[in-house]
Amino acid sequence: MVSDAQMRELVLEFPETQEKSHFGHPDFRVSNRIFATLWPEQRRAVLRLTPEDQAAAILSNPEIFKIPSGSGRGGWTSVDLARVDEGEFRELVHKAWAALPRPRPRKEVARKRAAGQ
Repeated sequence: MVSDAQMRELVLEFPETQEKSHFGHPDFRVSNRIFATLWPEQRRAVLRLTPEDQAAAILSNPEIFKIPSGSGRGGWTSVDLARVDEGEFRELVHKAWAALPRPRPRKEVARKRAAGQ
C-alpha cells in the first residue's frame, strides 16, 4: 500500500520534479512534461510508462494496473495505491521519470540548426 503522502514524497525525490496541477489533480513533471498524476479521492495514481513497461505491469497484476479509460495511449497506466507494493511502485515511478524526453541543451539545438539538421 502507498499513501497519498508517500506517493508525493517518493515522486518528488527524483531530480527536477515539480508538483503542479492538471485538471484539478496534483501532477508531477519535469520541464513541464507530466509523468505522474495523483487522484486522491480514487486512491490511485497514473504513471506515464513506456508501452512495454505498461504491458508488463498490466500482465503482472491486472487488479492493480489498468489502462485508464480514454487515456491509455502513450503508456498512461492507472495504479491502485491501496493495493500496490511500495517497492514495485517506486520502480515504476523511476521508469516513468527516466522515460521522459529531456530537452536538449540550447547550445546543441543552435549547433544543429546552424548545421541544417
